[in-house]
Amino acid sequence: MKKLLFSIVEAQFGANVSGKTVGMYPCLQGRDFNLKGEYQWLDPQFTDESALKYTRLLTKGDILFSLKGKIFATVWEDQIQNAIATGTFLILKVKDPLVLPEYLALYLNSFKAKKYYDLHTKAATVNHIGKKQLEILPVEIPPLEKQQALVQLNKLIMLEKKLTSELLNKKEKILNTLI
Repeated sequence: MKKLLFSIVEAQFGANVSGKTVGMYPCLQGRDFNLKGEYQWLDPQFTDESALKYTRLLTKGDILFSLKGKIFATVWEDQIQNAIATGTFLILKVKDPLVLPEYLALYLNSFKAKKYYDLHTKAATVNHIGKKQLEILPVEIPPLEKQQALVQLNKLIMLEKKLTSELLNKKEKILNTLI
């Protein structure tokens, strides 16, 4: 079954704030995520309570969709408390009980979705996709059991990639010590 993205989620822009080194709320920016969409908060930025006029605190299961630069989706796992997303992100909250947030993020990162983005991305200094184009993105929704299986398969693939990379690094270190 196919549904349009905005029929299965509630969407809200992140706050249009610039981060500071001090403040009450950690604010997530695109640079806090690697190319795979994995959270890696290397340069903490914060904001104050005024940002909550424009957005809300993130909750576990929210999908952060990066609209600018590297376009990706990732499920927020509550890695840090009381965080907000900046305007780089569209925050998606799944409202359809037949769609898993993890599956939706997986689909939004899929080759099929990336082909759609390529057709609708506006090229400028920084590539970006608009909310209007995302509203009508068709999303394939398999039964819950298949969604769970796909999410689990993806986790196993990511683990295999990580372990393979670690193994290659160890082999290179051994080679370099032998030379």
